[in-house]
Amino acid sequence: MTRLSVNDYKVGWLTALYVEFSAATAMLDSQHETPKDYKSKTETPNHYTFGEINGINVVITTLPDGVYGNISATRVATDFSNDFPNLGLRFLVGIAGGAPKERNDIRLGDVVVSRPSENSPGVIKHDFGKSLDSGFKLTGVLSKPPETILRALPLVRRWPEKTLSAAIFQILANAFEKDNQEMLRPPVDEDVLFHYEYQHRGEESSPCSASCSPDFRVNREPRSSWLDIKKKVGVPLDYLQWGRDDDDIYISTPPPRIHYGTIASGDNLLRNGIARDKIQGQTGALCFEMEAAGVMDVWPCLVVRGICDYSDSHKNKAWQGYAAGTAAAFTKFLLMSIPHPREKRPPPKSLGAVRAGILDPDVERNAEDVALALRIGGENHVHSTSAYAQTHTSRARERELLPLTNSVTTADGTKIRQYGDAMIQGRAIINGAQTYETEEFMDFSSKEGKIFNGSQKFKSKGPMRF
Repeated sequence: MTRLSVNDYKVGWLTALYVEFSAATAMLDSQHETPKDYKSKTETPNHYTFGEINGINVVITTLPDGVYGNISATRVATDFSNDFPNLGLRFLVGIAGGAPKERNDIRLGDVVVSRPSENSPGVIKHDFGKSLDSGFKLTGVLSKPPETILRALPLVRRWPEKTLSAAIFQILANAFEKDNQEMLRPPVDEDVLFHYEYQHRGEESSPCSASCSPDFRVNREPRSSWLDIKKKVGVPLDYLQWGRDDDDIYISTPPPRIHYGTIASGDNLLRNGIARDKIQGQTGALCFEMEAAGVMDVWPCLVVRGICDYSDSHKNKAWQGYAAGTAAAFTKFLLMSIPHPREKRPPPKSLGAVRAGILDPDVERNAEDVALALRIGGENHVHSTSAYAQTHTSRARERELLPLTNSVTTADGTKIRQYGDAMIQGRAIINGAQTYETEEFMDFSSKEGKIFNGSQKFKSKGPMRF
């Protein structure tokens, strides 16, 4: 395995629960050995996992098993900062309880991303404030997410919703192929929102389907399923068949949506629909969790949360694995959209070490993830495969890897133009070195070479870079 130094790691990824940590490590293309110069500066060190995502060096840690909350998160985040002082990007990724309202149609498996606004830094401590005649007023202001990450969010937000959802699904599908059964999505009929005053009936562990009255369910419009997306954008059915014996049932479920706004953090687990709606009305919070407030001031980061329940008495753990997976998949997608300076690394043995979207079949990597052509043209967000590739390959090899144009026909008969896309031994090769114009907003290539596309026209003037 690759072995680097502490200063080579530029991305820190913090989780609180094992299910979140498992989802995070499943996103790695490959794992690294512990850095040769790593030495914890504390008596009770964090335990780290090292690896890379698309050539970006990532270090992951989690809170001690069975310990969670703001105080523990503060300690672990502080040690994280001391152990890896060179981190440029930091993420707190995991699960949370949603705060659905009519204007914020949040559902189980959706992802909430902390985003500051005029009235909020992105994360608030919802149980810290003072009581006034006019109501409860929050006091104290937490740090905002780092500016670098905030500048990257528009790169993700500008993708069509269905395209972004499909990308997250594909990342999850590849992670699932690594035998991550805990990220399997529960059936759609298990996503039930009850009236905020209706309390759970029966034992705490008993499912709502067995003990709670359907008369108190909140009626919500059904969402489009994966099958609907397939029909609209020509996604080959192979992309939608994973993880269940009865694939027809699974592909009829809706994909996750991404929400941006305020995340409420507190010292106590919130499982009360009345309190949830009251705090949501006061703060506009989209979800509730227990670690972010303890992290933001000592380790400023972007908080990404997958929704696993509705912060009420009907809370259970059935959706935790899937929610952790969607949050982790979004984080990976975001990382792949951020231009990074090239880290110092051992001399590449082949073209596969090129961090410009080229995956070479000769490289010993665990990457079964599809290459995502997620680079938007413009002066600040362009990347190049050409200059670096020419250094390490002959022009003949480069021409072999980077063909110009071809076309394919999808399952529904739609003819698709491809630009600079090729398949070599089942892995995607992306050419960003030429100027091109295409109706495909992004291309995904599976191990079988299948391709599906979005439908927004764009121009990109190479070169592009990661």
